[in-house]
Amino acid sequence: KQVIRTSANVAYLIASNCDSYPCTANTQTVRVYKGNQSGVPTSFARQDSAHEPVNTGCACAAVDGSDTIHIVWQERQAAANTKVRYNTYNTGTDLWGTAEDIDGNVGAAEDIGQGDQWVSVALDSSGKPHVAYIYHDGTRRHIAYRNRVSGTWTALTQIDDNTYTGNRKAWHPCIAFDSAGRRVF
Repeated sequence: KQVIRTSANVAYLIASNCDSYPCTANTQTVRVYKGNQSGVPTSFARQDSAHEPVNTGCACAAVDGSDTIHIVWQERQAAANTKVRYNTYNTGTDLWGTAEDIDGNVGAAEDIGQGDQWVSVALDSSGKPHVAYIYHDGTRRHIAYRNRVSGTWTALTQIDDNTYTGNRKAWHPCIAFDSAGRRVF
């Protein structure tokens, strides 16, 4: 559910498919579609479908100054072992890179509902990825933060204060940078 525009003004759409509700099929993938021309495209074509991440849920993307798209998604492995993963997409070659885990176990996949957004990504001024995502500790959802500034993913930092009660939960993490370069959640 992301629209990315490169420096050459070419639009890319990044989204996971949902062929039937409730969108839990292991055939669900993160897809990249490219506009057919710069400016306002008249059509989009699916790119590098052979290397799309599979068994996915929600996805989020951001583009850096080199027109590389950074994509983060939630991958369902089993009820108690959902992953948060990361990959890059090269708009010069229109190919996926090599996927890696950000977090190999964020808890129960069945706790995600239709429309929930479990992941968010923002790039700092150096083009390094920072992510906020939901993890489940067996009792409730929390918001986690990690970055890849030094080439590897940092340890998990819990962002929320763990005061959720009743039906209140972390639903849609979001991360951005303000004009002073500070992270905002």
